[in-house]
Amino acid sequence: MSPTRHPAHTAFLLGAPYLSPPLAEHIRTHNAPVVALDELGHRQAADHGLTLTDAQDFIDDYCRSPHPPLLLSVSPQAPGWIKEHLAGTPLAAQVATLDDKVAFRNSLADLYPDFAYREIDPCEPGKPTMLPALVKPAHGFGGAGAKKVDDEGQWYSHHRTLADEDCTVAIAESVLPGTEYAADFILDARRRPRIVTVLERLSPTDNLTYLYRTDTELFARMGQAIAHELRRTAEHLHFVPMTGVAEYRADEQGRLVPVEINPCRFGAWGTADVSAYAYGSDPYNHLTPNEPTLVGPRAHRTSHLVAFVDRPYPPPLTVQHDLLAPTACETDEIRPVDHTSWPFLAALFMHTTNPDDYDRTVETLRRGAPKEALADHDRRTP
Repeated sequence: MSPTRHPAHTAFLLGAPYLSPPLAEHIRTHNAPVVALDELGHRQAADHGLTLTDAQDFIDDYCRSPHPPLLLSVSPQAPGWIKEHLAGTPLAAQVATLDDKVAFRNSLADLYPDFAYREIDPCEPGKPTMLPALVKPAHGFGGAGAKKVDDEGQWYSHHRTLADEDCTVAIAESVLPGTEYAADFILDARRRPRIVTVLERLSPTDNLTYLYRTDTELFARMGQAIAHELRRTAEHLHFVPMTGVAEYRADEQGRLVPVEINPCRFGAWGTADVSAYAYGSDPYNHLTPNEPTLVGPRAHRTSHLVAFVDRPYPPPLTVQHDLLAPTACETDEIRPVDHTSWPFLAALFMHTTNPDDYDRTVETLRRGAPKEALADHDRRTP
């Protein structure tokens, strides 16, 4: 039997890959509606003592409501679920545009007329019209299938790879040279973005794909700039209220250009939780009107890092997760990842107040997972 339904400001969609404990606590405290998108979503609800809402009841209520709740998902399946089950609503149409990288670029062509892009059939890519170019599938998440190509050989080779992976539509885009930022946000009914976190992505290496930093100065400076650009987009496209992750990169003139906007979710594996460590702010209380967001002191002059430790090849049989974090920094949290299903060993939350320790930490992370954390790795290496 479904629980008694009542109006809610935010509803939550659970599923793979991860539900962070702080988000689960927020959902439980506010008795918010929860829908499971897959079997893992059901297990997440059971593990954290959350009462699931019947999916069809939720869909019916959402589609009837003149003021439906915000949606926040922990699963990349959410856009597909929203497009299918909430079809005909303004949010579903909005998600359809944002989930299609070609449609997204077409919709913003007037705002960013200098940004070059082109829709591609991977089976018949034709000659490249811009090099270097960033080539990626029109649909997907997490950077899957994205590659910077520098010459004609790479152009044809990568499109063959995409075609072999059953990609039917790709997009080739200008390569933006500047720093990349990711910001979790909440957009209100007046299309005003509230920035929850700002992460600067540090340059990847062969052994470390995703490494981010943040601090209070970065949040204040880039949060304002991202909010300005995000509001321009929201007004141009007549967005309805939503949550999301907005990714931006600076062009040659230093102007921010959107990379993509991932709707109805925050960063994967609960990276928004860095807000409590770095800014003293509960990221999920931003979802509830009049809820206090400050829950602790702001960590001034402290650099915070979030790293996803890449899974080495061959994959280890076991991992000592407590040995993954560099010793030059303070470790706030280690979140083990099921590396048999995902290409990471863990998500690390760290901080340091010493610039030299920061440099040593970044250097250590970029070398990849330490062998002492992979007890069986040496003997399994061919």
